[in-house]
Amino acid sequence: MRRACLAMLACLLAPPAAQAAKDPVLTTLSQIESRGGAAAADAQGWRDDYTRGKVAARKLGGAPQANIRGVLSNLRSLAERKLLGSRGYPAFLILERNLEWFYDDRRSAPAYGTRTTFEGSELIWQFYPGSGWQLQPLANFGRLNGLLKLKKPAAGRLEKFADDMLTTGVQRRGSLAFEYYFPWSGGAPGWISGMATATGMQAFANLGARDGDARYTDAARSMIGVFKTPPPWGVSVQGPAGPSFLLYSQSPNVLVGNGIAQALIALDNYRATTGDADATALVDAALAEARRLL
Repeated sequence: MRRACLAMLACLLAPPAAQAAKDPVLTTLSQIESRGGAAAADAQGWRDDYTRGKVAARKLGGAPQANIRGVLSNLRSLAERKLLGSRGYPAFLILERNLEWFYDDRRSAPAYGTRTTFEGSELIWQFYPGSGWQLQPLANFGRLNGLLKLKKPAAGRLEKFADDMLTTGVQRRGSLAFEYYFPWSGGAPGWISGMATATGMQAFANLGARDGDARYTDAARSMIGVFKTPPPWGVSVQGPAGPSFLLYSQSPNVLVGNGIAQALIALDNYRATTGDADATALVDAALAEARRLL
């Protein structure tokens, strides 16, 4: 008993640096804080969220506990692979939303695939048992495309939605990407979808053309790199006639016909909207390979 008490006391008295050395998430946050600037302030807030998350994981029970633990595990997975530092905003936003739902509001776990929004934003969140509420890039880009069809949207509504989505984007080997932060199809958190990426390019390009705002067009252009990059960082798989595009970047041997078709339709719309010569060459080559496959 005395030995156990001493061990507990040592943990409580351990300096932050010692605690961080044992936890990859805390190590990452300490590294961000040491660099100073605005990112350091963000990291301090994320540290508070992480502490609350661990408290929630102890105090909750049943499905709420399992989902909070899953979100924390996903954070640790990103940190262990040295990815969390550049993905702090979306990764900790996911933790915040799950804490809000399960811990602050004490709400139960919904059915698999349930979608919701949280106050202050129209971003779509989808429920995945064991990983809680997750950002859903394909659903969100689909919504933006739907909003673009409105004849008289409320002033600023489309731009607010697009800006909220842009804040969740990250740099992935030089390309703007919108990742999924839960395990799926054998892949660890931080994978991408070719279909979702192409739909995002289509949506941002059309909003840029509608508003005459280069920010959105530039965002769309900066996403094309994932279609030129092989997995796991990109979704391009070279075939005899040209590239095919993966539905899931973590599944290089799985070509999904619907995923390829939808990606090509969205990319074709993007190139028609922007006149992007790179996209034209890419789509033409991918169409040749799609005809061979499909």
